[in-house]
Amino acid sequence: MDGSLVKWIVALAALLEIMIHLAEWRFLQGLPESIPPETGRFLSNPFVWRRSVCLARGKTAIRLGITSSLYALVLYVLFTPFLEKTGAWALAVMGSHAGAGVLMGALSALAAWCVVLPWSWARVFLVERDRPSTLGDARRFWYDQSLYLLLAATLSAGALGGAVFLSEAAGGFLGIYVALVFAEFLLVWLFPVFLLPVFFRVKDFPEGALKEKLLEIFRSAGLTPLKLQVVDTSQKPMPPNAMLSGLGRARRFLLVDSLLKSKSEEEVVAILAHEVGHWKKGHQTQRFFMAVFLQAVLVAVIWVLSGIGPRPVALLKGVFAAQALLVLVFQPFIIRKMQTQELEADAFAAGFAGAVAMKSALLGLASQNRGWAPSHLLYTLWYEAHPPVLKRLEALEEIGLSGK
Repeated sequence: MDGSLVKWIVALAALLEIMIHLAEWRFLQGLPESIPPETGRFLSNPFVWRRSVCLARGKTAIRLGITSSLYALVLYVLFTPFLEKTGAWALAVMGSHAGAGVLMGALSALAAWCVVLPWSWARVFLVERDRPSTLGDARRFWYDQSLYLLLAATLSAGALGGAVFLSEAAGGFLGIYVALVFAEFLLVWLFPVFLLPVFFRVKDFPEGALKEKLLEIFRSAGLTPLKLQVVDTSQKPMPPNAMLSGLGRARRFLLVDSLLKSKSEEEVVAILAHEVGHWKKGHQTQRFFMAVFLQAVLVAVIWVLSGIGPRPVALLKGVFAAQALLVLVFQPFIIRKMQTQELEADAFAAGFAGAVAMKSALLGLASQNRGWAPSHLLYTLWYEAHPPVLKRLEALEEIGLSGK
């Protein structure tokens, strides 16, 4: 693989992603104003249907804009001498390849942030302006964007500079791989303790009967009860959601407070049982090893391309090529696996809390998050980590009819 091949691999990935987004846009434009019969089995409110379709169209337009803009930036630096000139300038300024990698990593994050910023603004203030979970406030928007830039620049600078340093050290590219795996482990382990509180206020779950019910789910599933926490959205709204995150003593079960306010105890129990199902069936471990495999692909591509230019430039091209290969080859299989895991977790929750409670919780979440609009088949295959809501509801109906 040489520099010329990298350009055309990235261009092919760009063409594929833009075509899929355009297909999704056209598909959404063709959806009827009235509720389709298959959706009408579960949804009777035409306003919720229309708002779901409107939101899906707006979000697709934003995603198409972000995808096109980022690929335009990447293709520009690949098809022009810009990247090589920037690499030479960074080397002259910093005096070493590792230092040049730090500077180029930070500049790459800044360039991507600038390209995405207008689309982020449009998403918040145009597409989601009347959504309860919108960020909406200009001061908060700029605060969050500044924080994103700081984190992205720090991580990108450290990653590229560290990769250059390790590639020149005794361990070489094996050292890069070990560092990536360790970073992945550290991220999964510490996310709920250090990263999430940067953006949201997190507090302990209130004592009471509901907390005891939730802890009993862990005991019944044979898992050690972990810390229950609530994500406070009074300062920064977010959609109703729940997640299990972290490892060992850092593991947390996190519930968004808007979910607690809008769901019955039976539905909250079903939602927690769904998350416990992910742990019980080993989905977190599977996803960790999928990430480890993809990191091996990334390092292999970087190793192959290591001789096409100065280290920071070659490594950056390797990242572009690896991301393109992820889209072209691996992404549909990863998405398919994640969709299967969601259905397995739904089945676990239905077996534990009852199919009726899980179905009721899913119906409520779909309406609150305006998630009723279906997607084009290709978009579902490439991007939707969760199966279509109708597929999940139909699976729960089958479980209920079978008496499981």
